[in-house]
Amino acid sequence: MGSGLLSIPALALGILLTMPAPASAGPQSSVEEMSEEVMVSSDARPHDFSDEALRKKSADYSLPGYRSRPPEFDHWATALLAGLKAHSLPVVSASLAKEHGMAAPAMLDLARDWLRMQDYAWRSGFGSDEEAAAAMTRRLLDHTKAAQGTQLSIEIAADAMWQIDHCTAHFEQLEHIGADPLEALRAIASVTQCPVYQARLAAADPAHAAATLSELLLSDEMRKVHALPIAEWLASPSALARAAPSSRDALRLRMTRTAIALAFDTGLVSEGLALFDGLSAGERQAILPAVQPAFEAEIDDLPVAFPALAEGDLASSIAAALFDAGRKTEARAIVIASPQTVIWRAIVACGYQSNTRPDDRTFAQACLKREGLGEDDVKTAPHDEVAIDGILLLHAIDTPERDPYIYAEAAFSGSQRPSADGATARLRCSVFAAPPFQQICAHARRSVTWTIEPDDKQTEARRAAAIARIDGIALDGWPTLRTRIDAGLAKARLEFTEDRTDPAWRDRPALRASPPDFAVHPLPPQLRSAPATTGNDPADNAYADNEKSAQWPKAWGELPRGFTPVRFERNDKRAVAISLSGMFDRAGEISPGGYWIHLSDDGGKTWQVPRYTGLSFHFPYEVMRRSKLPMLGEQDLKIEVVHAEIDTRSITYPPVGLQTWPTERDLFLDIPIARLTADSDSDGVTDLAARHLLLDRPAPMAPFLVGSDWAHCGGVTPSITELRLAILARINGVEARALIEPVARGGSVPMIGGWSRMATGAAWPLFLKGSAADFACARPTTMPILIYGPQGEDQLQRQTPDFRLLEMPNLVMNREQTRGYAEWSAGWVGGTVLFWREGEGWKLRDISSWIT
Repeated sequence: MGSGLLSIPALALGILLTMPAPASAGPQSSVEEMSEEVMVSSDARPHDFSDEALRKKSADYSLPGYRSRPPEFDHWATALLAGLKAHSLPVVSASLAKEHGMAAPAMLDLARDWLRMQDYAWRSGFGSDEEAAAAMTRRLLDHTKAAQGTQLSIEIAADAMWQIDHCTAHFEQLEHIGADPLEALRAIASVTQCPVYQARLAAADPAHAAATLSELLLSDEMRKVHALPIAEWLASPSALARAAPSSRDALRLRMTRTAIALAFDTGLVSEGLALFDGLSAGERQAILPAVQPAFEAEIDDLPVAFPALAEGDLASSIAAALFDAGRKTEARAIVIASPQTVIWRAIVACGYQSNTRPDDRTFAQACLKREGLGEDDVKTAPHDEVAIDGILLLHAIDTPERDPYIYAEAAFSGSQRPSADGATARLRCSVFAAPPFQQICAHARRSVTWTIEPDDKQTEARRAAAIARIDGIALDGWPTLRTRIDAGLAKARLEFTEDRTDPAWRDRPALRASPPDFAVHPLPPQLRSAPATTGNDPADNAYADNEKSAQWPKAWGELPRGFTPVRFERNDKRAVAISLSGMFDRAGEISPGGYWIHLSDDGGKTWQVPRYTGLSFHFPYEVMRRSKLPMLGEQDLKIEVVHAEIDTRSITYPPVGLQTWPTERDLFLDIPIARLTADSDSDGVTDLAARHLLLDRPAPMAPFLVGSDWAHCGGVTPSITELRLAILARINGVEARALIEPVARGGSVPMIGGWSRMATGAAWPLFLKGSAADFACARPTTMPILIYGPQGEDQLQRQTPDFRLLEMPNLVMNREQTRGYAEWSAGWVGGTVLFWREGEGWKLRDISSWIT
């Protein structure tokens, strides 16, 4: 192999490939086809459903509660869906036509259109059918004209279009169908809550701009950086003067509270604190509770309903901002006054005591009762997110010298970490400044980054267009407000924005496969099969286990566990099988692995050691399950393939819609058998496997084999290294959890479902991302562990599509080094392991897990 890093005798990887492995049961089911409920109808387009089919489908629909609707439209939609539970669509539509003064045929057409477009949005498989969407939209516009463009018909049409595109350009055509374009614009804005149309309405009707902007703010369609100036302006004297006197106090308090929260969320901590300081003592107390009452305000002579609030922890954020400004006494008073502080102190203490006990839940509940918590607190506390920031603030003020580990375990060791705003991010970074806790600070800062960084380009362009419209309205004080907030946001980006070179922030690059240089030839015309869909049709899928697949011969010996047959062939005493296995190709939910060759000299009764080809599934080839081309030659294998390379830019987690580069069919690979068995340095690892795993590369690209330095360590493994090995042994085998996404869905594979699952083999190697120093002097293990650095990780992406190295960050431990937790991740799956000293050894327990 050429790498001095792997010089120990009988290399673990070689042992792994030469030891007999347990066989799989039956006709090899390492990859299990997953059956899921198919949500998509593949035999009907969404605009072709009959009235009865639409009636049945309507049982799935519900009106979203997160956006308001005009009263008449809300009544119409509610009555339509309720009526269809018992009556036919024409009967329900005729009743609605009479009630709303519309011709029965026009009402029926609009009801059909609305239901069809509901189905379009509901059934995810048609999300990209632009032809269907365009046809439905054209028909809807015609039917709206036929209904004389009444206010209700505009509202029905606007909501139907909103189902397909929240801000479609067709809304402009809808505006001109109505008798009054301004009222049509108002209907579109109120039904869809598209920020562009809300802003257009405010500009077209400046006399009601404050009311319109209030509705825009309540819609949550604007990103927080855009919502902040709107909230601050609505709390200004010039905006409040447009409200009825009876509404002003409640409106000022709600808008100021909203602006404070938005300022903290976007990192403008001083801005938020200044707004808080601008309130009277009584008003400050009034905005602290999470629960805020609903009320209706009259703004610009129009009623605007403000809902009740029941979530959030603004009090802790205000206290954190006061602490950051050096006002510790005020900060402490806010936290101590909160009734939640006593509850959460007890929850943290009891949780810490119970986490290492086998009866953790029972013990925790008994502990909480001893702390004086009532039944309701005990019942809900284990399921609530720890409101940790108030407790952290008391720690920072009262006991800063103590170890903050207990709070790290309580709130930040799980898969769902509490989010932060600018004020609480500063607090957490102050409390958790020590190196073991650096990820807590980084995550808190990242919470602010996610708030202030743009969303996707199309959505961001719409919001920017809305703000530009508002900029053009002559709102008193608006230009000065915008200038100040923009300056504050520029500073916040400098403070909180993460390093943009981090892979999590980069667009996924278009990496091309780097396969072994086997000869590729065109398939002779007489051996070509009829064109088939590969990679997406279960009947043709190289890794699907289905009734149409060829049956594994009963007289043949079974392949080792973890190897799934793709194609097999016998010629007298010689036999060959091609399989898929994830042993050397860890691609999580993207791929079932790489291709392996199994050879037999006794007609398939027994098999030689599996030989790795260095080829990963769909990177760039897929092996055809059925072929007219014989595989077995005297000295080589001829394998029909399709060049269908995964486009790495299409990889997402969870994976949806994996795509390939342009496909080329009717090819075959000529693979010399000698290439499969070649082992140039006789270390037990073939040259093809060494190339794929970078074992033949120089440092720093080559991996470090854990245990390879054991001979120089005097037979002693550090305790912390033993702990790391124990954690790795606990999480080995995560590949079995992956639901593998079909490549280039089509054929008979629906948009939902069609996944497969892969079983792992015994003692498969682990591939880690990290530092070799963390595993120095580790004892050799039966499970080979390879550690790659950044350069190695980059190269592996060209060997396997999105090769997933297991990432285990630094151990987070208390100062005594007797207790801690480790968060691990394979990109698509991860979790947290709690560990603690017990006697001379370590005890471990899984406390959280996640999967995409």
